Amino acid sequence: MFTWWYINWTADTVATHMHILAQAAIGQARSAMTLAASAVAPVFTAGRLHAGVQQARAAYQGSLLQFEKTVLTSYKEVEDQLSALQYLKSQSQLQSLAVADATRSEQLATQRFKAGLVSYLDVVTAQQEVLFNERTAAQISGQRLLDTVVLVKALGGGWTRS
Repeated sequence: MFTWWYINWTADTVATHMHILAQAAIGQARSAMTLAASAVAPVFTAGRLHAGVQQARAAYQGSLLQFEKTVLTSYKEVEDQLSALQYLKSQSQLQSLAVADATRSEQLATQRFKAGLVSYLDVVTAQQEVLFNERTAAQISGQRLLDTVVLVKALGGGWTRS
């Protein structure tokens, strides 16, 4: 009985070892076939790979052109606002001179009225001219502030309400 168990155990052990060796041999064969298939696969998919590369290049070129467009638009916006601010600065200086001249004219009209040389209508007309010039100066100043805000936004700035 002892012999039978020993022989049975030995036969089972040999069968198990044979199974393990067979699995290893099949695994190596499978690995070799997988390696061969992976080496040959790019040959059969070369057209698809080339098309994928071309598509990626086209997407890159499209992104690059979009970026260029965005940068050029930003430069244009900044340049436009700087130009507008420069123009409004010169207009503001001219309008300040106009306000000063109108104020001086109004003072002279008031003095002449007090001296009895002109009617009060001349004083009112001079005051209207002062108010008109001051209103124009305020409009120019407001436009300068708006253009400054647009410039800050064009430069990438912003703000939040707190």
